[in-house]
Amino acid sequence: MADGASQYRHIVVARRAHTVFLIPLRNTLLANSNLKATRPLVDDDLRRAIETLDASTAAIQRQTNTLASQYESLDRSITSDDELGLRQNRDIARLRQKHTSERQNITAASCDLAHALESELRGVSEQASADAKRILSSLTARFKEDDRLIANLERLASGIETSQQDENSAKIASERCTALAQCVADEIKCRLDRLYLESIRAGLMKMRTEPAPTEDEPLAALEEELESLYPEIDVLAEMSTRQQFAVPIIGELSSHYEELQSASHETLDYVLDVVSEMASSTNGLVKCLQDRESYCGTLEAIAAAHRSEIGDIFLGPSNPRRETLRRSSVQPVSISSSAQKDNSRPHDPQLMAKVLRRVGLSLDSMLHADEASECAVTLKEKRHQLTESLHDHGNAADSPLIAELLPTDRAIRLLSTSLHADSEFETSLANLDNQRKLSNLEDDLKGVQKGLEGLDMSVVHRRERGREKFVERWGSKALDE
Repeated sequence: MADGASQYRHIVVARRAHTVFLIPLRNTLLANSNLKATRPLVDDDLRRAIETLDASTAAIQRQTNTLASQYESLDRSITSDDELGLRQNRDIARLRQKHTSERQNITAASCDLAHALESELRGVSEQASADAKRILSSLTARFKEDDRLIANLERLASGIETSQQDENSAKIASERCTALAQCVADEIKCRLDRLYLESIRAGLMKMRTEPAPTEDEPLAALEEELESLYPEIDVLAEMSTRQQFAVPIIGELSSHYEELQSASHETLDYVLDVVSEMASSTNGLVKCLQDRESYCGTLEAIAAAHRSEIGDIFLGPSNPRRETLRRSSVQPVSISSSAQKDNSRPHDPQLMAKVLRRVGLSLDSMLHADEASECAVTLKEKRHQLTESLHDHGNAADSPLIAELLPTDRAIRLLSTSLHADSEFETSLANLDNQRKLSNLEDDLKGVQKGLEGLDMSVVHRRERGREKFVERWGSKALDE
């Protein structure tokens, strides 16, 4: 089949070549006025022409085959390029989807981490407050206990006796012992004098009864002996008194003084130990309080930095995943607005104005903002206001006015309705000002109703292709950046 097709193609090409070359040649010969002057054609000329045509036909066939092979190779390369482009587009779409999902996951993880950090900071702050109260109560009890202990130490220290009384007692004992020694010496002297006088009186009586020659020499010797004993009597009496009374008394006083001094030293050592322990405990408490103060200051600084970096995004008690999805849905609009600020003239100002007008903003306020972050903040605030107003309107629509009336007003209204059910008269306002205000309000309501009837409410739900293209283009540019 392939050989037959190639032979048929060769015959067709050859016939076309003969037709292409012979018809112009015939026309040229017939149009020539000097046909008679032309040499007649011979078989050799025709044979050479046919050979030339065959050679040209073969060359054309070769060129045709070459071009066919080139066409096939180009077709294959174009097909492979198309497949490669499709694969690249699929890979790009998959990478973009993966990038979007990863960015959403990262945003959700960041939200969860921020909420976890905020809850952790809140828990730590509450624990710090509870610890502060507990520390305050414990410090108050500790200070009261220290005051009571200091009062006891003062009473204990005030009960320590001084050594002045013992010194006075020792002096008094020495003086009394000296006086006692003097008394003992005087007593001995008195006894010796009495014995001396008794012996003299006995000698005188004996002399009276038996007269004898007087002998003065023994009396004089006795008197001299007594005079020599007087100084010795004083020394012996003093030694005896000191040994018998002064030494034991002074020993007892010295031992009592030593015991009292030892007890005083022990008491003072105890007071010193207690005061030192109280001082060290107070220093430890002061250091702990300083560390806690620095810890609380660091915690407050971390909380302030967290609030300043996070802002008021996570202040509401919303779900982190829902908040992340809401911010990701709003992100292309905010990115497009911030990107449009970089360009001197926007590409589609009308579409941008429509998008901004739907969120309650104007194009001029967005273009004349100082920074791109202010645009996002403005959009977020406006969105928050719209959400709050929508929530308030929903609550107002769900709660009828009759539920807010007082029971008396409700009873009056029901009674008047039942009384005027079958009556020919109509209830009118007694106050003219209220009637006039009510009529004005009815006129305003009629105007609003007419305006609402003239509005095309399908515009709200209608899809605008230009706006969608605009948002997709700017969103894709933001993703590429």
